[in-house]
Amino acid sequence: MAGYVMKIALENTHPPVWRRVMLPDKITFADLHRVIQILFGWEDFHLHDFVTPSRRVSIGSGSDEWESYDYEEHDVLVDGFWDSCKWIRYTYDFGDSWEHKITYEKTDEEYHGRTAVLVKAKGDNFAEDSGGIYGEEAREPFVWEKTANELEEFQIPARSGEKLQIPESPMEMMKRLAGMLDEQWEQVKKVQEQRSHSEVGKKVKMWEQSREEDGAAETVPGTKTNQELLGGLSRQEAKDYCKYLQIPVPETEEKENMIRKIAAEFRTHPEYLLYVLDENEYKEFVRWSRQQPGEISDPDRQPDMPAKALALGLMDLSCAQENGSQVMKISFASDLEEIVRPLTNCRPIWRWLKGYSDKLRSFILVHGMIEMEELYRLFCDTYKETVTRTDFFRFVYWHARFNNLIQTMYTPDGTCYAAACQIDGSQVLADREKYAADMDYKRWTKSELVKKADGVMENTAALQELYAGIMYGMGLPEPAAEQIMEDIVMEIKNGWTLTEIMEETLLPDPEQESLMSIGAMWTNLADAMLEMELPMLKGRSRKEYASLKNISPWEVGMVLPPKNKTNTKDRHIWEFSVKEQENIYLAWNEAVPGIEEIWEFAEKENIWSEEYLFLLADICSFYKEKQKVRQLIRRLKKSSARGREAAEFLELDMDGDLDRMLNEMDFAMRGGFYEEDRTPVQMPYVRTNPKIGRNAPCPCGSGKKYKKCCGK
Repeated sequence: MAGYVMKIALENTHPPVWRRVMLPDKITFADLHRVIQILFGWEDFHLHDFVTPSRRVSIGSGSDEWESYDYEEHDVLVDGFWDSCKWIRYTYDFGDSWEHKITYEKTDEEYHGRTAVLVKAKGDNFAEDSGGIYGEEAREPFVWEKTANELEEFQIPARSGEKLQIPESPMEMMKRLAGMLDEQWEQVKKVQEQRSHSEVGKKVKMWEQSREEDGAAETVPGTKTNQELLGGLSRQEAKDYCKYLQIPVPETEEKENMIRKIAAEFRTHPEYLLYVLDENEYKEFVRWSRQQPGEISDPDRQPDMPAKALALGLMDLSCAQENGSQVMKISFASDLEEIVRPLTNCRPIWRWLKGYSDKLRSFILVHGMIEMEELYRLFCDTYKETVTRTDFFRFVYWHARFNNLIQTMYTPDGTCYAAACQIDGSQVLADREKYAADMDYKRWTKSELVKKADGVMENTAALQELYAGIMYGMGLPEPAAEQIMEDIVMEIKNGWTLTEIMEETLLPDPEQESLMSIGAMWTNLADAMLEMELPMLKGRSRKEYASLKNISPWEVGMVLPPKNKTNTKDRHIWEFSVKEQENIYLAWNEAVPGIEEIWEFAEKENIWSEEYLFLLADICSFYKEKQKVRQLIRRLKKSSARGREAAEFLELDMDGDLDRMLNEMDFAMRGGFYEEDRTPVQMPYVRTNPKIGRNAPCPCGSGKKYKKCCGK
């Protein structure tokens, strides 16, 4: 027998709404559904489901006749779902769409009860049918006693059932088959484990948990020196501090000696504390340290400062129970005044750090991942800096790495890399070894770095069009569309293929989208993947790399080998071979002639894929091949309701009635009145013709290149 501590948060709520609950083992997802209903005051009027975050495995109730699920919630145990995924989403009421994120926190082997127990709670409940997070939020008070009693009355017998199994994604399979989990990542895990058990690490975690639970905090006199407080670091942490501060120590140096050298460095160079504490954090720290013992006012004004001060040995923390409540007792290093007294003119240091941080940010955002030695050389060359290697590495490690502005990683041969925090270093290095091992890093001018670092969305037109398609074509709210775009950008930088992004992030359920939307998203995603600079190519785009290597950019990890070669209407455009996708892309997106080759392939293979036929028909329409368009329209009409919808769209486009139809739709959606004071209705994003490449013939018929002509 055991219990599982879960945190269940209602997503996108401000202020946050969450419940922490102890669940007995051997319960099903149907039992978990009932627990969530009690925790948040829902009345079980609406449908619900559970969905895993990445593989899109769904769990639902067999009573829902409108949906099909991978698992029946009464048959699957909650036990062990965290073995396959870190968290799972529970959605209640598909109209209001109340989304709950369920995160496993820990196992309690001492719990033997058969009821769910409320541990902590924050935030109100919401009324049924109040419009969801983005509607009129009708909050209702959360009553602890009522909720706890209802949970106690819900006795859950030990269930039997199957364990939730999450299938491997193509990316996971590739990593497993390629043996990507090398010694480096095992070492990282060991380091993280050591840190979580260090005294300093425990105090940082204690503080963060107390703030999450709104615990009281007050200052008391301190008795330990900075060196004594730093003694709470693990040996690995002390070794890292020496490396970050560029303090030379032998590999076998004792922890106590390293701690003594770190404390001496702080006394000799107190400005190094400012590498970690920014201006506002330092001012807040001084305010705390100079106030009289007692409760701290507004402890969340600089939320990261206390954790940093604990890590630097400037502050200590202990926990006490007073009047039934937990109180955090904060004290400061007894020799604090001696350490910080020399810090009288801090502004020049912060200005220097700010300038270097902006420059480093540009390099990391544009390159994604770069060797440390190469970063130092390019940094100095590009910005004409004369900083020493030691000072530069101290800045990168002690300021940028310590503050989690970047991540650093090592390969087994000892090479160190600096990377953006969301970069998958193992995947990037594997792809780089395959494509660009013998190449130098691309060089950029200062102005180019600044422009590209300002935002990949602003510098990549295809991503802007893709964003419009996601938000308007799929009807998603702006925050959801922005999150999808952030995920896609990082997936492209991490070397994901077009196949994986389409299936796992962009269109996990493509059957729900129109053929027009799918075509637009596929081609815009391909555009972005060809244009964006990639870490695996050392700062080059696929197009640039392919030009240097005299190959097709589509050969540079663009798609996975086809797994579905069945000639059916449901075959997706990204399930064709690389060559077939490239031909369609070039003809549809860049107006490159080649329609006969594509047509012959479709005829020879008797292609029935609706997505392929629609894209081919749109290409033929662009080239005024009306006879071919009519043949394809007839095929689509015989295919499915979605095919008939696309066929009607193509007929309107071919007859020149598309603009008239869209105007009539706009007129009807605005109630039949052309009133200037009404907010215009945003129509779904649909591209009616292919984009024209800069070097393609201008559509005006002049015979000149598009970029040299009027572009009409």
